[in-house]
Amino acid sequence: TPEIVVTYPDGNEKLQKGLKYYIRWKDNIEEEVIIELYKDGSFVMIVDTAVSNGVYQWPISTTLSIDSKYKIRVRSKLAQNIFDLSNADFSIIDTISTSAEKESENLPVVFSLMQNYPNPFNPSTIIKYDLPTNANVKLVVYDILGREVAILVNEEKSAGSHQIEWSSATYKYISSGIYIYRIVASVEDEQKFINTKKMLFIK
Repeated sequence: TPEIVVTYPDGNEKLQKGLKYYIRWKDNIEEEVIIELYKDGSFVMIVDTAVSNGVYQWPISTTLSIDSKYKIRVRSKLAQNIFDLSNADFSIIDTISTSAEKESENLPVVFSLMQNYPNPFNPSTIIKYDLPTNANVKLVVYDILGREVAILVNEEKSAGSHQIEWSSATYKYISSGIYIYRIVASVEDEQKFINTKKMLFIK
């Protein structure tokens, strides 16, 4: 069944005017979504239309009034009966708070896996990846035949930009050639992002 579930803001948050926050939701639809702002149960404005990737960076307008009865609604652009509304009211405030500053950090907007650097490499290389939300991450290196060579990451990681170094010196039997690294990022046991890239090791 097609559905949308708003996960942030979802009640009692304090969002400061003029800062940027990330509206987050989960869905299983492919079409674009329309993000709307409500106050006291009434429509205020369309925030934007966005691709359905579960996250949208929202710069809060300084023209909005200070109040504690706002909600976000995310709905399908094609089917208006597929939507979700914040579970409880959140506040828009006018003064700086520690929580407001923390939520406005410049986090990545989408999942991504970057090309390793340097490439070709010897003896080590850096692999970087971005997470727009906390996720369980598994990053594995395979040889060209698909055999597992190394597990670089296999744990929960916080939202943000990450990097890890892979050194061939740790593995005595690594030969020159093409290797493949693959990332799987899961949120609440649901695979949200899978990507694979190639790298070249030269002795």
